[in-house]
Amino acid sequence: MLIGMYKYKFIPGLLCIAAALCLMFALMGYAPFYAPSYFFWIGAILSLAGLVSLLKPLSFLFVFNRRIAMVVVGCGLLLIVASLYWPVPTYHAAANRKIDALLPDYSFCEYHEALVDAPPEAVKRALQTTAVDDVPVIRLLTTIRGINDRHAKNKSTISIQK
Repeated sequence: MLIGMYKYKFIPGLLCIAAALCLMFALMGYAPFYAPSYFFWIGAILSLAGLVSLLKPLSFLFVFNRRIAMVVVGCGLLLIVASLYWPVPTYHAAANRKIDALLPDYSFCEYHEALVDAPPEAVKRALQTTAVDDVPVIRLLTTIRGINDRHAKNKSTISIQK
């Protein structure tokens, strides 16, 4: 009878762990896997769960007492520190552009592309006639950064590469 009573006690914890793994794998589709980032966030979540378990042990997450909670907090902090001290690879700029003279070695780079469902002529015309101030998000971001000059006479336009 005692075993039957505890048989379903761990289902919520297993569901939480399964949901976290599914979320992690779903997010991997948006950015490449970078171990230090995942270690940092896993450590932060472990530390938070351990701190909560110090007040009241979360047995459904397999933290049965405060001693285990201290171990969970310690492991979380260890993961955070390890992720912060993880060596970051550096790359050297192969192209010879102005920014490469200022920053020849870098650690991170991004590539973005957007598929536009329109004929190339319409996209080219829209890019040539759209001013930077016409895009509300850019206006907001430049205002936040303090570089938005609403009184400027010349509106800069977005240029396209041929």
